[in-house]
Amino acid sequence: MVRVIAYVDGFNFYHGLCGYLKRKPSGLSHNKVDLRRLIENHLLQENEELIGARWYSAIPPNNHQDSDHQSKTQRRSHLPAT
Repeated sequence: MVRVIAYVDGFNFYHGLCGYLKRKPSGLSHNKVDLRRLIENHLLQENEELIGARWYSAIPPNNHQDSDHQSKTQRRSHLPAT
């Protein structure tokens, strides 16, 4: 068996789901998604075993046409260096 740890980007997951549903999902939060079950039932191959699943958040891309661009840029400056 191949052991797998899945890292799911919450930003892309949320916006991908919005695109799939053609609307914003109401009341969706990370604690309402059974990440382990989703991965085991839909993404793993037969020879893979899920040993961990973690949420993370990528930094969204800059969009200078976004009306909230300035506040998003300010939030980026507060992120710790990794």
